[in-house]
Amino acid sequence: PAAGNGFGYSVALSLDGNTLAISSIKLDDNGNPTVRNTGTIELFVYDPTSKNFHATIPNPTQTSRNNNIIMDDENEVRRESSAFGIELSLAENEDVDGVSTSTWLSVQSYNFDAEKGYVKVYNLSEQFYPKCGVQDPSLLNNGICNGITPYNTKECGWDDGDCLLEDFPDCKGINNPSFINNGKCDDYTSYNTEACGWDGGDC
Repeated sequence: PAAGNGFGYSVALSLDGNTLAISSIKLDDNGNPTVRNTGTIELFVYDPTSKNFHATIPNPTQTSRNNNIIMDDENEVRRESSAFGIELSLAENEDVDGVSTSTWLSVQSYNFDAEKGYVKVYNLSEQFYPKCGVQDPSLLNNGICNGITPYNTKECGWDDGDCLLEDFPDCKGINNPSFINNGKCDDYTSYNTEACGWDGGDC
């Protein structure tokens, strides 16, 4: 973050400790968030291998974003009349087993022209991989299936799509897609399944 951009004005951490949201709001000379046309939010995910936070990865199948930043406008620009990201809050939707199914971000902001506060809510799981903590994000969606955890997992979009097969969209969690329909029956769990077309017909 650049000096003086207000990075860290509000911080939210998800209950499981894996998703972090931080807003940047420029302050006036008195330290108040009264500067117009200010506010961005950056998203981070925890990587247990390096024990550090990295920038959250956008989901290219759901969004045209190319970074981990959220801005106020639908076109991802700052509104001239607003201070965006005064207060942040993160929440999780869970299934019956207590496993997170989606991560939600609530953003409180202020519109100076309308003299009113407002709140926006984002389903981060629709546009990002908020639970995909990997040490080398460049290995995601690089055209090669990295069949190891955590890359080839649901949280990381099955290596951001590299480990998915167009002909078998339900065939997930396999380590090497090239083994499917290669003329040899790979009679292993995950390959020789109905979802994978019985190893693409090889079995």
